[in-house]
Amino acid sequence: MKKILMITLACLTLSPVGNVFAKGVDLPIRLTYPLLAKTLIGLFYTGDDRSAELWHDPKHCSYLRLSNPRISQQDGQLRMLNNVNAHIGAFFSGQCVALMQWHGTLETLQQPTLSRDRLVLSLPVTRAITYDQQGHALNIDQLEALLDRQAKPWLAQMQVDLSQARGGIAKTLAPYLPPERVPVLSNALDTLVFTKVETNSSGVVIGVNFKVPKTLAALTPEPPLTGSELARWQTLWDKWHESYLQAINHGAPDRLSPALHSALINQLARAQIAFQAGLNPYNPSQADPVRAFFNDAWQQLSPLLGSAADGLPELDSLHALSFIAATDLLYALESRIAPFGLSVSSDGLRRLARTLLAKDQHAAAKL
Repeated sequence: MKKILMITLACLTLSPVGNVFAKGVDLPIRLTYPLLAKTLIGLFYTGDDRSAELWHDPKHCSYLRLSNPRISQQDGQLRMLNNVNAHIGAFFSGQCVALMQWHGTLETLQQPTLSRDRLVLSLPVTRAITYDQQGHALNIDQLEALLDRQAKPWLAQMQVDLSQARGGIAKTLAPYLPPERVPVLSNALDTLVFTKVETNSSGVVIGVNFKVPKTLAALTPEPPLTGSELARWQTLWDKWHESYLQAINHGAPDRLSPALHSALINQLARAQIAFQAGLNPYNPSQADPVRAFFNDAWQQLSPLLGSAADGLPELDSLHALSFIAATDLLYALESRIAPFGLSVSSDGLRRLARTLLAKDQHAAAKL
């Protein structure tokens, strides 16, 4: 859970943030249940068959495992179903003998909760029920005691502490910002707090707020790339293009729907044309080619990506989740507030391109 929000909040602070808000900026982060479940699998259920071993004795004769989490909503809380495999054993004559072995389902209701200082989001368990494989509720004292000791605390520890996340966000983003904007980023992150957390039929909505200065000096417009810079950029782009193309093709048809696969291939080709136009001089009386591309591409891709959770592998879904949430935020923001130094525009792309070229040159010099 912490990693999900850290990446999403990092993407958020790369989005334009303002110069006119005295009380700060309030924004929602939306996390759908299927993507949230797949993300948790990638982060916590890393054993065989999407499992997590919560406890075992020194000789592994007794153990408790959860697997295959499913998330939905009930009565304003998160409802999580986990398959449970509990084994209580003892050694006799050098052999592990099962005293109790149980397979079934653990149902928990978890109430998204904000700390008093609005810095920590946690999911304490408010109710837990075990069911056998036929769906009948059980009441086994030894099993309930084991789940109380091990499963409930483990599920409740999936939390996000913004005070711990700020440093990682700043370290990740600072190299991609103009130097004069780094202090602005640090000041904004110092004010970052949660404002609300709600569940609905499709997912979780988390509100965040951060304050920004009333005045922010405009950045000098970024000139088009020179001929040598364009050549170096093309070399980088060719590497990325091949990598992205392999990733897209590797995901189809088993992991991506035909519609999403086709759309991604098409948008990758269009991106190359739009980026090339934005990095070169273009007629300022015409639409910004980079901005126009992203507007059109996101309108096509957003509904496809939003419904693609079942076709995404667990670890990839973490990045998809963050990308979808952050890009939705970006389009909600950009119409009314000024940028940190990166924006969805040709000017922003030129700035980012020069940063990436400098990093590539620095890395090559170390070889």
